[in-house]
Amino acid sequence: MKTFCLLPACLILISCFCGCSRDLLMLEKGEPADLSVDQIIEKMQRASDPQKVYANAKSYYMKQKLTSDNINGSDESVSEIFWKAPGSLKQISYRNGEIINIILTKDNRFWYINPKTKRAREIKGKDAQLVKAFSDIATPGQNYKMIFHTVTIDQIFDPDRRKTMYRLICRVENPEIAPYVFYIDPKTWLTDRCETILYGADGSKRHYIADSDEYEMVDGIRLPKKTQISVDGKKDIAETVVFTLNPEIPEKTFELEKPWNH
Repeated sequence: MKTFCLLPACLILISCFCGCSRDLLMLEKGEPADLSVDQIIEKMQRASDPQKVYANAKSYYMKQKLTSDNINGSDESVSEIFWKAPGSLKQISYRNGEIINIILTKDNRFWYINPKTKRAREIKGKDAQLVKAFSDIATPGQNYKMIFHTVTIDQIFDPDRRKTMYRLICRVENPEIAPYVFYIDPKTWLTDRCETILYGADGSKRHYIADSDEYEMVDGIRLPKKTQISVDGKKDIAETVVFTLNPEIPEKTFELEKPWNH
């Protein structure tokens, strides 16, 4: 089974790692589910990627935009994702047109690249587990049981949407890292909400929620039209502005550049 699980979370998650904590999500107790994890994954795959065009992709390019309103107007952040089989991924993050972050995944290794000096620092330990989870979520052909150490399922009533939803609680092996929690609509079998904790390099922790209520079909795949991102109550809007399956991506895209000397 292959689950389409590309999420707007990629705008934020891989630029916010380090400083793991035992302060995990406080989840309300749910009710036993009437479906298994495998059954939910299968229904999600059929709903989001019915022809398996994403699951069978050899490469993709995605550009997402995050708009933040503040007293000075609007700030715009952009994230570009380049992915190529079997497991090369590069994310470049921009704020107001300036590159602020580069993350590279290749051969199950992870690097942070300083956008000014091009110097690379390999990411290891707990931080690598956070980046690996993101990279796996953004990889075609993966399902939650393949990505996470444990996946459990229950049902819970959502008072805002006024309906009972399935909830997949996905945990990495390290118990100090908060779970990724996916809320699945029982009619559409699409992800309405993703919830987790973001960890900052300074040891900070922030509650992250991505709400996606409306989807559209793009090249045979259902993608959210817009996603409301909430980080500790601050709300922004994320949009996928470009999504291209199977483009030609040169191998040099995923090579570590020679650092500048200063």
